[in-house]
Amino acid sequence: MLSSFYKEALQTQQNHSHKNTAIDERLNISTAESMQARLGQGVQYLQADVRTLLSELESVGTTLSITRNQHAIHEVIGRYENQRIIPNGHSGVILNPGALDLRLFFNQFGHVFSLEEPGSTGPKYSIHFYDTQGDGVHEVHCINETDKTAWLAVIKKYATETPGAPHISAEKPNQTPSQKTFEPSNELIQEIEMQWRAMDDVHQFFKLLNQYGVKRTQLFHAVKNQDLARRVKNTALISLLEESSQEQNNIMIFVPNRACTQIFTGAIEYVMLTPQHPWMTASNSTFRLHLNINAITESWITRKNTKDGFVTSLEVFDANGDQIVQLFGQRAEGQNEQKQWRRQTFSLLSY
Repeated sequence: MLSSFYKEALQTQQNHSHKNTAIDERLNISTAESMQARLGQGVQYLQADVRTLLSELESVGTTLSITRNQHAIHEVIGRYENQRIIPNGHSGVILNPGALDLRLFFNQFGHVFSLEEPGSTGPKYSIHFYDTQGDGVHEVHCINETDKTAWLAVIKKYATETPGAPHISAEKPNQTPSQKTFEPSNELIQEIEMQWRAMDDVHQFFKLLNQYGVKRTQLFHAVKNQDLARRVKNTALISLLEESSQEQNNIMIFVPNRACTQIFTGAIEYVMLTPQHPWMTASNSTFRLHLNINAITESWITRKNTKDGFVTSLEVFDANGDQIVQLFGQRAEGQNEQKQWRRQTFSLLSY
């Protein structure tokens, strides 16, 4: 029997049939609440620790994995192999450069559902991970290469009935530093720059952000016009993707959200941008990026020091100062940055 809430969702879908209209947005609910309303209608709640479930997914073989934020969708075909996850640990990685490459922050994960829906050639299966606020952060889709017997065994092992599904709150706490005014003195700017240059690992930049309680863009503005951070036009992302596609050098594309970051490493084959349409696509045979270019508010070329010298990235942000996507040139530890990538990124500075 359909819940009254799900009936309302279906009616909303009928009343607003435009393909870009989301049911959850119309009903002012989280995507997890929308999924929860469908329990018993092809949806099951998975009562499993996220670390355990990800470990189980290694048995299903090749899948389509999707990580998203509000403005970007990162799709990779790969396998849940080479997991470096500690039981009860706060973070972990699934390390398959060139395939499925994930950074995971387990304290941000909240709920997991499985979905079965009709397809043209039979049932379609997927698993959907949500954060503690009910926002979708990661998906795993069963494809032709997936071991469906192993997939269904995992679902059966952890599926629970409706009474076991928890209440989901869509209340959004303050997840990022406030946009307080940050107007450092000349002395403080010099101190920030000194600390920035003293780094020997790009991950140390997070400590700098936490020290001053600011967003990335606020630090960039503080040292702008230096060789560390230079603002560029918001067309830079398209330009850089098109140039790397033409030259076929390997790049890295990071799409983050609160719970995970998914990374692509390889060469882009196609870049598609339809006139008067906000979503662009960059892809190759095993990867696809969709991104709303209208959401881009700031774009920066930044340089951070490592033990192997400076590395350069393009960082793209929305109006809240939240990172949409970040691009690097591919390199292995112990190697210098690609000269080709450095030339491509530096060419954006002349805009």
